[in-house]
Amino acid sequence: MFDQREELGVGLTNAEKQKRYRSQHYGLDSETGYVEGVEILHRLQTNINSVANANLKRLVKKTGHTRRQIIQEAINDLAERLGCNSDD
Repeated sequence: MFDQREELGVGLTNAEKQKRYRSQHYGLDSETGYVEGVEILHRLQTNINSVANANLKRLVKKTGHTRRQIIQEAINDLAERLGCNSDD
């Protein structure tokens, strides 16, 4: 549906843009629920102190990973070390 409108040179409505965003970023499809093969992401919004932020920036620069990747790895590594990961 999106591609047909774009091919015709017609802009997407706000609802169509929102549906596309949710499908691409959250693995959700308003009609069927989840999109097959798309990792479901959950929003995490928090504040961190200056030292942690500086360390995060250095880790991004040194590893080339995104902030999301570094945070996910840190959480999963800690969960594994404490024996409380989801695989238990």
